Amino acid sequence: LQVEHPVTEMVTGHDLVRLQILAAAGLAFDFKQEDIKQNGHSIECRIYAEDPDNNFLPTVGRIKHIGKSSLQGVRLDSGYADNTDISVNYDPMIAKLIVYSADREGAMAKMDKALNEILFTGVKTNRDYLKRLLKHEKFISGDIHTHFIDSHGEELAPAKMSNEDKAILIAATLFSQDEHIGQADNSSWGRLTNFRNA
Repeated sequence: LQVEHPVTEMVTGHDLVRLQILAAAGLAFDFKQEDIKQNGHSIECRIYAEDPDNNFLPTVGRIKHIGKSSLQGVRLDSGYADNTDISVNYDPMIAKLIVYSADREGAMAKMDKALNEILFTGVKTNRDYLKRLLKHEKFISGDIHTHFIDSHGEELAPAKMSNEDKAILIAATLFSQDEHIGQADNSSWGRLTNFRNA
């Protein structure tokens, strides 16, 4: 069974795991091969606890929260839940995110939105890297191959963050740590001021 079996399931409407169990039990299917038709388009992204911007090194930590998507045709397969730890003892793949749409363009747009909504906060993942892949002109045009990452490594590197962007990111983080949004204490503002003066 391929890791990408949900893609086949999305475009055919058949649960491959269920069918394997039926076959192992010696039970007949209620359809024939010629009955299987592909409809629409599906894309799967593997969510890894790794840092693509640091030679794809695995990361560890505690998943504080896993987001949910408000979109139809989005599936998340994961063995992790909120407040679970990622250790060095397992494969760094923590989830598979699968989307379905009527065509490839719609599937790409839906995946981009789903990656914005389904976050594994508390641990570094390859989410931002996947978003950069989705927006690469060669991927959009379908000009992809097994050496895609090696061929376009520099283009897939993150854009350097300006000092203003860093300040906004830190301010947002400080505000999110306060009990009530918009009521940051003096120490929060002090930390932000120290950063801007650094």
